[in-house]
Amino acid sequence: MKKIMLMMLVAVLVAGFSLSGVAADRGYANPEMVISAEELHSDLESGEDIAILDVTNKMNYTKAHIPGAVSIWGGEMATTNQVKGEDVKGLILPPQEFEDVMEEKGISNNTRVVVYDHSGGLWATRVWWMLQVYNHQGQVQLLDGGIKAWQNKDYDVNHLPEGADEGSYTVNKVNEDMIISTSELNNNLGQSDFAVIDTRSAAEYKGEKALGGANRAGRIPGAIHIEWTENSDENGLLKPASELKKLYQNHGVTPDKEIAMYCHTSVRATYNYFALKLIGYPNLKIYDAAWVGWANDPSLEIE
Repeated sequence: MKKIMLMMLVAVLVAGFSLSGVAADRGYANPEMVISAEELHSDLESGEDIAILDVTNKMNYTKAHIPGAVSIWGGEMATTNQVKGEDVKGLILPPQEFEDVMEEKGISNNTRVVVYDHSGGLWATRVWWMLQVYNHQGQVQLLDGGIKAWQNKDYDVNHLPEGADEGSYTVNKVNEDMIISTSELNNNLGQSDFAVIDTRSAAEYKGEKALGGANRAGRIPGAIHIEWTENSDENGLLKPASELKKLYQNHGVTPDKEIAMYCHTSVRATYNYFALKLIGYPNLKIYDAAWVGWANDPSLEIE
């Protein structure tokens, strides 16, 4: 009887490990873009040199952040430009300002970086995207599930502000093909090999609601609505590749198309960008001027 029970226990353990292995492999084309809380904790325990960026406001950062994580937020990660006489906020930092911020956060060109936030991933992917635009040479990973995933594992958190030794950062290349301008976007509307994704809420997409800074409510003509939250599950973890592929292909968003994404200030849009890059979509762009830039230009049509 003891032998049978032992065999049953072994079988259960083996099954558990097998299920765990299947769950860990979610079929992504670029799995190195994501790191789990368990993997990050293990890497930190083993002494890996990682710069961790906590992308949230000071209050959330003080409540709980991963030990060693440096805070980045607000004006540190965005700039404002004039478009048609109107301020467009939330635009990507110019190269020199980006270099200064990275150095202050302890990041050099080849530093391995992990980004996370307290808001489901959208702010963290904005920083991830900026690092890609400026051709960061080190590995950049998103902590899947953010601070919630870390705390769900009962890992230690810190509360006091943390700094870092100054880095040395130089932008040697700008991947301008990751950004689409207003004129380019407008010229491509209606093309069969081009798709525009509106990642905002349904109310914003339908024109029932307009956030501050936008003079008009509505959407870019022909935009497909895929809210950024549809990319993750109820726990805030990115969905498996099979589910993400189904989500986009059911909306006619296929890998053969050039795909532009936007939201109110193109923060949420970077989460969709990240998800599509994760499953191997090759031709992706962020409309950085976003809805604020489009809505405030009276010469542009809206729906």
